[in-house]
Amino acid sequence: MVKSFDPRQKILDILNENNVKIDKVKGMGKIGYKINGLFVYFTFSKNLGSEEKPKYFLQVNKNKIDTLITKNINFSIFLICGNIDNTFVISKEEFLRFFKDFKTAKDGNWKINIIGIRRQIKIEQKYTLKLKKDNEFDITPLLNNYSKLELRDEVKNSFLKLLDIYKKEGFQEIFEKDIPLYPIKIKFKKETRNEVNISKIMEIAKSGKGTLFESLVKEIFRYFGFEIDDEISGKNGELDVICISPLAIGIECRSTKGNVGVNILDELNRHIRRYKEKNKIERIYGLIICDTITKQLSDDSITEGAFIIDIKTLSTLFQYSLNNYFSPLDFEKFFTEAGNISNKIMDFIQNNERRIALREQIIGVLKEKKRGLQPIEIKTILESKGWRIEVLNKELEQCLIELSSPLIGYIEKENDKYSLVWDEKYDKHKIESLKRLDEVIQHG
Repeated sequence: MVKSFDPRQKILDILNENNVKIDKVKGMGKIGYKINGLFVYFTFSKNLGSEEKPKYFLQVNKNKIDTLITKNINFSIFLICGNIDNTFVISKEEFLRFFKDFKTAKDGNWKINIIGIRRQIKIEQKYTLKLKKDNEFDITPLLNNYSKLELRDEVKNSFLKLLDIYKKEGFQEIFEKDIPLYPIKIKFKKETRNEVNISKIMEIAKSGKGTLFESLVKEIFRYFGFEIDDEISGKNGELDVICISPLAIGIECRSTKGNVGVNILDELNRHIRRYKEKNKIERIYGLIICDTITKQLSDDSITEGAFIIDIKTLSTLFQYSLNNYFSPLDFEKFFTEAGNISNKIMDFIQNNERRIALREQIIGVLKEKKRGLQPIEIKTILESKGWRIEVLNKELEQCLIELSSPLIGYIEKENDKYSLVWDEKYDKHKIESLKRLDEVIQHG
């Protein structure tokens, strides 16, 4: 485990080495310093969450801020989250705008919860400061924004050197693996981002509202990245949901409180045969999604070569896909043996950390280098970061293929070199898909 360090002191040490005048401020303890005349209020938190969902809990003392305001002292606040290259630099003007009408806790401190999430493959970041239900501020531009400090150019340059020094010397308070963490929201009350209302989905699955349940399943698969045949899906005598790319999947959905009869298998096979013949498709997987899977239905599905997922497992996979890299091509791994594949999906979720980390590292390398790299160059860099060569030999090529596929579109290949790209349409697709899904859930 990498030893933790005091980022506040590291900032001061670096500035001191650059002949920047630093003075302690009487009555402020370790939180307040004057840096070439500018008062800086430091507040820092280690990661108190997990690797996947980091959490930082900071506070700012109102009495100390009021003293500065009364004396008309200009100041900036550094919200340091785990390490020095993850710092929000908030000016006096911005701070007063954010906190003007927000009350402190009983101890006189403003309590700040920064809830993070490890965003695999997510290149763009957004940070929202949330005070009340309808009072949010986009603070993305404030991340490591030392250049806006009201200091002399030489001092600004000292601050800007922090990130380079951080990268070279490796000062960090994160985890054993060198995996970047991207906090998503800074907020003032505990709230989970990208959470699925699984209980509501389960309620719809048992409601008997077949059309509503079909719409729910369709939007979940659309979010996974599947292209849906909207023209045919759900029509009388047709499959409830039809995925046509990158894998062809015909889905029958059942919303009922009771057990699902085995006659659904005959219906599934009949609809798949009709769709295959009409559209001249060589292979289409047959899938049943329902609330409860009986042993008889599971056994018969093996005989018929069909696949079954219970809605709770599908909801868990969807929840997982919101916060982690997931490709619709991963469904090929689930469709290796007919029958109930719910356990196979849960095993995939639990054992997928290495695959996620490798894809994220590839994105990180290309982002850092800002130029096209050959596979051997990427492999060499990843090996220097601690990845075992046998893992890279086995998985790197497949990762590059997936990430550069038109469906994923995070990197592109040109003249045997891979470089980073970002398709805004992909992000837009995800947002629109989530909105549609939320409308279905709310309607239910």
